Amino acid sequence: MDLRSRIEASYKRIAQEAYDKGYADSIKDIMDLRFGGMPDESLAALREIKDVAVMRSIQNAALSWDRDEVLTLIAQSRSA
Repeated sequence: MDLRSRIEASYKRIAQEAYDKGYADSIKDIMDLRFGGMPDESLAALREIKDVAVMRSIQNAALSWDRDEVLTLIAQSRSA
């Protein structure tokens, strides 16, 4: 792998990590505003999720004011 390819791969990895973190931060902010926060264990599990479809489902549940669904989806993704 040449230097240019390694640099491009590094930038893609960094961008993906920032994107993943952004989803988790967005969901955390929604939970903080609507429900006064979320359990630390759920937040830690949320930060480990890498599947964008799962993150979108969790975010949609948070936006629809369904706290229990958010926590259930996070717990299910942890066991997967």
